[in-house]
Amino acid sequence: MKPSEQKDFRKLLISDSWQRSMAGFARLSGLTIKCVGSDGAVLGRSYEERYLCRLIRGTGKGLQRCRSQCGLRIARSLRDGEPVTFICYAGLLCFTIPLKADQQVIGAIFGGKICTDAPVSSKYMALAAECGLNHDQLFKAIGELRIGKFREVQNAVTYLTSVGQTLTDSYRQTQNFGRNFSKLFSLFHLGNDLNLVMDSHELFGLILNSLSILFDLTGCSLVLLDPSGKHFITQSYCGAEELGLQSFNPGIQNGLVSQILKEHKPVYTSERIQIEKSVFNEKVHSVYLFPIYLGQKVRGLICIVNTGLSENNVRMIHAFCDQAAMAIQNVELRIRLKNRILDITNLGMLTTEVGETRELNELFHLILNKSTEIVKAEQASLMILDEASRELTIKACKGMPENVIRNLHIKVGEGIAGRVVEKGEPLLVEDIEKDLRVKRKKKMKYKTKSFISIPLIMNDRPIGVLNISDKITGEIFNEDDLKIVRIFASQVAIALERTQLYQRSKEMEQVLITDHLTNLLNRRYFFERTTEEIARAQRHSYPLSLMMIDVDDFKWYNDHHGHLAGDEALRSVAAVIRETVRNIDFVARYGGEEFTVVLPQTSKREAVVIGERLLKEVEKFYFPYEEDQPIGNFTISAGLATYPEDARNIKSLIDAADKALYRAKASGKNRLSLFRKPEKRSMNQEEK
Repeated sequence: MKPSEQKDFRKLLISDSWQRSMAGFARLSGLTIKCVGSDGAVLGRSYEERYLCRLIRGTGKGLQRCRSQCGLRIARSLRDGEPVTFICYAGLLCFTIPLKADQQVIGAIFGGKICTDAPVSSKYMALAAECGLNHDQLFKAIGELRIGKFREVQNAVTYLTSVGQTLTDSYRQTQNFGRNFSKLFSLFHLGNDLNLVMDSHELFGLILNSLSILFDLTGCSLVLLDPSGKHFITQSYCGAEELGLQSFNPGIQNGLVSQILKEHKPVYTSERIQIEKSVFNEKVHSVYLFPIYLGQKVRGLICIVNTGLSENNVRMIHAFCDQAAMAIQNVELRIRLKNRILDITNLGMLTTEVGETRELNELFHLILNKSTEIVKAEQASLMILDEASRELTIKACKGMPENVIRNLHIKVGEGIAGRVVEKGEPLLVEDIEKDLRVKRKKKMKYKTKSFISIPLIMNDRPIGVLNISDKITGEIFNEDDLKIVRIFASQVAIALERTQLYQRSKEMEQVLITDHLTNLLNRRYFFERTTEEIARAQRHSYPLSLMMIDVDDFKWYNDHHGHLAGDEALRSVAAVIRETVRNIDFVARYGGEEFTVVLPQTSKREAVVIGERLLKEVEKFYFPYEEDQPIGNFTISAGLATYPEDARNIKSLIDAADKALYRAKASGKNRLSLFRKPEKRSMNQEEK
């Protein structure tokens, strides 16, 4: 910070306004308050000073003690830039709060000096003896001490920290305004600087600040007409909050506002009734309103309260409003352009996200969410055309209950969406009740009368309609909205076509890998998937178990009860197996009445538990005519082998499980048999 700026802030701390603020707080809180500069020197007066402190500092010993304790704590707070709370030499609770500007300490507020407990006479007698104080004066000083709570001091520190920062910030802003006065004066005459401002809030603040400085205004605000065209909304204000300018949002039929819209010139009143009709509070005693025109329409108002203006000043401000109008229009055009650039950028990301989605229902909802996002709307629906029935059906909606409109069907050529898909042309409607193309009463479920309905076209063929309504801001949809939705719709059509093709290919792929009778994986896919699982088990050193399953006496059942009964029995066996095994296991029909179950990351011991449970579940399940089976029930047999314990590739693993299955069948059926490697013959056995 420059020395001149340090000097400016020192002036602030000794100014009448600052000292009045400190005095008022000390009087209301009962706390001692005084300010010190960055060098620790006292600035101004000490408010609510304790008589006890004056007595102690009046002695050489006491003054030395005060400087060594209070002075040291103040210096530490100035050095570290942090508040300090402490008990002083006299047993009083004190605080020091540093004041900062641009992160530099410019001074401090010191004070507090209350007792948190009743004074102890013996303690103060010792203090009196040390400092050589008169006992009568001492007891008088003790009697005047304020008893309080530690929380009071904490609250004071919090409050004064905030107030101090606010005052220093305000002072800094005031100094900046002074330094920029010549620039603002030039702006008033030329308006060149206003037209260079890119941000609307910065522009509004600059307009009001320049007016405030040039004409010494007590309070002023700038309001703009909202999208509905019925109310003005405050954009920025200057002046005390008690004037209520921050909440001055009048309707167009309101008091002075309706007058200015009729007369097209500035209006003034100091009449109480007129002021109250114009929704100002009791603190406002006079009002000027100046119109800001864009073309022939009032775009906004500048409101000035409790300030006397000469006729010449009124003319100057009125002229300034023309400069402000051009600047506002420029900023709005820049913001509009910036938003459109942002929309196009976002559109690229959105279309990428839409294009990457492969699940159809997920895509439907994603299209709705992203379409409403790019034009900031609340409601939308996506309709897909069924080419066979020539009807539109709603696949997804936003802002409307899906269960209500899910079964809604619209014929091509009927209703708004039906005509849009028939003609293949988008429809932009500003007011549904006035547009002759669609003229009808607005439905209660919609908030606004404006909407966009756009066809989804693929290879010159309509495949659906996207409807968007109710802008969040309440504004009407415009040509810019339509343009960006058309771009998005073209990408949506491609994404829908691609996803539908992907879904059909997935369905075809599923047909190719599925056994048509049991809906299990087929033999070809079993080999492909098992090879992958063995490779994975080898990479991660996992075990993998394989069960080969055969329906016991299935030929007998088929020959005696027919192929239809046999097919149904196989479907039932497949269903029982699928429901009994775990989610990580996969089941396939190996051929005829044979099935396989692959159990990844499963040891032989774990697989035995699953296999035994599987046999019991099939045995419990009722099959028609099962009592006629040779063993009196419908059962299965299974053989189990495990990688890498029994085999190290798919061929040998299947062979091992198949041998175990053969053993189960030979041992009486309806059982699980484990593969056992043949024992090696000894040399003596070979000689014999």
